[in-house]
Amino acid sequence: MTCIAGACHRGRVWLAGDSAITVDDGTLESMSEPKVWLRRGVAFGHAGPLRSGEVLRHTLDVPRVPGSAEIERYVQVELIPAIRKALSDDGCEADWGSLLLGVGPQLYFVDSDFGAYRPAAGYAVTGALSVGALVGLRVTSGRSPARRLEAILEAVSVHVNSVRPPFSIVHT
Repeated sequence: MTCIAGACHRGRVWLAGDSAITVDDGTLESMSEPKVWLRRGVAFGHAGPLRSGEVLRHTLDVPRVPGSAEIERYVQVELIPAIRKALSDDGCEADWGSLLLGVGPQLYFVDSDFGAYRPAAGYAVTGALSVGALVGLRVTSGRSPARRLEAILEAVSVHVNSVRPPFSIVHT
């Protein structure tokens, strides 16, 4: 399991993720590749199977991000189909996980069925202990985004063995 948390702050989207990975024999390891990253101006945070994260990080052809007035259309009509194609081409579309995306000032949650929405609260979580992490994001709204997200992941890691530091943080 993993925990990816995201929050909007002053026209940017901040994403944070842990480093834990469970290998086939059940061994829990820390991976050096981050679960949150930036590509062509889009922030990605992936929770799910390792291979699908690798495909998204290294082979996805991220379409050029348009002006802010066209972000919703871009996500729904260009970016999500490109994500589906990259995963399908690699054979891992059926069980790929979920994503948080930061596009300009907007945060999106992309579910396992590729439905994408903007959370009205301005923050979202995918992965382990999601409800607890959402509560944490709500009550830490006065903190700086990096400290806020790191505190949430640290709290989740205390209660979930498969979430562990170091934590990675990126922003648009």
